[in-house]
Amino acid sequence: MDIYLLNDSGRTNSTFEEHKLLCKEIPEILESKYPEYYIKGSEGNGNRTSYPWICIMDKSITRSPQKGLYVAILFQRNMEGFYITLNQGITYFKDTFKNKAYDRAQEAASYFRKDIEINDAVDSIDLNSYKSDNGYGFEKTTVIGNYFKKGEYTKEKLYEVLKDYMDLYKEAIEMSSEEIYFDEDTYRIVFSINFFGT
Repeated sequence: MDIYLLNDSGRTNSTFEEHKLLCKEIPEILESKYPEYYIKGSEGNGNRTSYPWICIMDKSITRSPQKGLYVAILFQRNMEGFYITLNQGITYFKDTFKNKAYDRAQEAASYFRKDIEINDAVDSIDLNSYKSDNGYGFEKTTVIGNYFKKGEYTKEKLYEVLKDYMDLYKEAIEMSSEEIYFDEDTYRIVFSINFFGT
């Protein structure tokens, strides 16, 4: 992804190589492996993001990383590496909890995280973000993630970890009959399924 850093125009352009890679080539590879999912890559909408992403989403849950639960590939701002993560959309939390959105999102993430076992997974990710940008939002809504440093992983390892996350995602979807609600007395999320506003 070094090519991503070479474009300093600040605008997206569908003719650029990094756009083709993020928004077409990688999603098509993933679609061939997971055809039942909606897969989208983005480098921003008009204005170019410093944190490009590719999301794998269950069509019955969400088609946007702004809401629901999904698997994401999130790139660091300096392009030194990327994460495969299980992530939550922040829009539900912002709409419901306002300035407590990130606190509640992290609380929900803790609920999901407690029974997850994936080798080398971390509870929080570092995209080298600034607090005011969308990278910070991705960091704060991550349930769990695995880091891949540039030049230090194999394609086989990447697909192995991705499969772990897809299996985890399927398990979470099977739990979706439960409800999430907010206890006004304790100011806590009591039960955290239902994919947050979908």
